[in-house]
Amino acid sequence: MTITCNNYDIYAKAFSNSLSDRALDNGRRRGPPPESKLDVEGLKSRVVRSEEEVVLCIVCKELVNVGESGKVLPCEHLYHGVCI
Repeated sequence: MTITCNNYDIYAKAFSNSLSDRALDNGRRRGPPPESKLDVEGLKSRVVRSEEEVVLCIVCKELVNVGESGKVLPCEHLYHGVCI
């Protein structure tokens, strides 16, 4: 939206309302609650065994290298255990 003298007050009010809404909503969770530590520990583990299998842990953005163990989520994606 382009700000002009005619619509500046409307834009400023909308922006202020948006900030207020975000501040009031700050403590509320979105989406499902996190899994318990026991649930995460109970996920199956898998060791990366070959170069073709090396994957990027999308949480920390680092590689899960050959020989490293990772946790497999129900979606079958592999992550570092400490990242989830």
